[in-house]
Amino acid sequence: SPSNPEDEAVPGEYGQQGRLNKDFFANAKAQGWWRLRTLFRNTYRAVKEGMPYNPDDIISISGTLALKNKLIVELSQPTYTVNGVGKIVVDKKPDGTKSPNLADSVMIAYAPMEFTSMDIWDLLARGKNGS
Repeated sequence: SPSNPEDEAVPGEYGQQGRLNKDFFANAKAQGWWRLRTLFRNTYRAVKEGMPYNPDDIISISGTLALKNKLIVELSQPTYTVNGVGKIVVDKKPDGTKSPNLADSVMIAYAPMEFTSMDIWDLLARGKNGS
């Protein structure tokens, strides 16, 4: 399920009212890809239209990156649709394409995620006790 389903509203565009993450995204994958889409859109608007943005809300790809061209192709591959209940669904591997592993790595690095801590010693102790 999406990160912060109840708390974080997705801002609307062009005067539309915003929606909660749980109402906008079908799953966390869609939310992550949408976040990446938003970063690149913001970067375009900052560079081409001179719109001001917080540096945390833009992204760039180094011109010296070894696999830059492959990454750019992979980043342009995913498509999205809106399902029957109005939620964004992302298809990162449309028909006839390979899995975009490089682009997946970038998406995961920028995806909004909720992290939880795990006490490994507590898990091991419970495992030894059979509970």
